[in-house]
Amino acid sequence: MAGDEGNRKLECLAAIATGIIVFSLGFEFGKERLYDNTSETMKPIITALFSELTTLGFIGLMLFVVFQLEWIGDLSENLFEDEEAWTG
Repeated sequence: MAGDEGNRKLECLAAIATGIIVFSLGFEFGKERLYDNTSETMKPIITALFSELTTLGFIGLMLFVVFQLEWIGDLSENLFEDEEAWTG
């Protein structure tokens, strides 16, 4: 039973990782195709749009990592006397 649960978790992890990779590759190919089929006057706008998406993705990733840290609840409790203030 315990081995089945471990295999199930591994399969789920592999499926999620595969999905992320496929989505990322599709996004990159779509971005290149859009950029190649865009007029020269619109290319700076497309470049700015994708750089904003990259920045927002990085900020989102950093916030996810911070909220997954176990000690963030202790820090929140020490600063605000409420464990849920920072952890949601």
